[in-house]
Amino acid sequence: MTNRRAILLVHGFGEFEPEHYSNMLARKLRTLDHHRYREIVRHKMDGLDCLRLVPYPDADKTPQVDIFEAYWLKKAAMPQPGGPVPRLLMATSVVWYWMASVWWIVALRYNRTVIAALLLTFALVMIWYATVAFALFKLIVDSWPADFGVEWLRSSHANIRAWMLPWNGIIALAGIGVAFTQIDNVIAISRFVRGYFGRSPMLEPEISQIVQDRLEVIYAAREGDAPLYDRVVVVGHSLGAVIALEALADFSNTAVQSRTRLVTWGGALPLLRFRSPRLARRIERAVGGTVRDWHDYYSNRDWLSCELPALNAGERNMSRSLRFSSWWGLSRSAHEQYFESDEATEPLLS
Repeated sequence: MTNRRAILLVHGFGEFEPEHYSNMLARKLRTLDHHRYREIVRHKMDGLDCLRLVPYPDADKTPQVDIFEAYWLKKAAMPQPGGPVPRLLMATSVVWYWMASVWWIVALRYNRTVIAALLLTFALVMIWYATVAFALFKLIVDSWPADFGVEWLRSSHANIRAWMLPWNGIIALAGIGVAFTQIDNVIAISRFVRGYFGRSPMLEPEISQIVQDRLEVIYAAREGDAPLYDRVVVVGHSLGAVIALEALADFSNTAVQSRTRLVTWGGALPLLRFRSPRLARRIERAVGGTVRDWHDYYSNRDWLSCELPALNAGERNMSRSLRFSSWWGLSRSAHEQYFESDEATEPLLS
């Protein structure tokens, strides 16, 4: 058996170029044990590009590590709403999709920050509607002739105008807030998840195929009669944790299972399984034996992550909490700190 290790990184949703996160990961693994790894070089293995961690010649029993990336964002490209009205309608549909599900409400007990993100989006959508409603109402009242209508309308006209006066400032502030508040990330992620779990039937098979194609090349690589890699580590970050799990859950080859480790960072698997019976079945299948070695990491300061209780029932499968320095769980920095965590990256080399 060779002393080589393959790491396949399955990234999450966002806007970034290929190898953005694989470069972050390679630099972290080298600094994690810089006494063992001399340099990072680009390499190509059976047509797949990778970043290779080259050990020092005298680093005894240090594995050579090849880091591959399953870049799938091109398959997930969705047109973004361009104007305020399309943006409002899209946000409304997204909020309705998540908040109208009884099972989703039950699942919210796993993560308080997700509640905050959904409620923030819901509040902004309501501000949009309230702003439009009050602006129209004010327009009607301001253009309403004082001598129009029956007696009770004439007598209440001044009271209506006085009641509307404080809302002038509120409408202005709401308009400014809507213009400058970025809820597009929440909306974009929610749209993708909705499409991945069924609204776009071809999205999940196409993305999973990208991961499986790379895994097949990695598993099939040989050196003589032995596999080229004695250990294959699949790392799923954020929504990539869902994709990585679904790609591995149906592997039934015992030889593959015995040398494969799944590491998931900041996944929302416990939450999303309530929106997808397919994902729930694959989690059950993976925990039941198709994924024999699974390490899951989450943080209470990461808005998209939470504990996966089913993993803590096994001896080798585990779900662990990490402490991050970021205090605001909705920030992107909190969601990316797994790439800088010694504890989260250690299973990739152990």
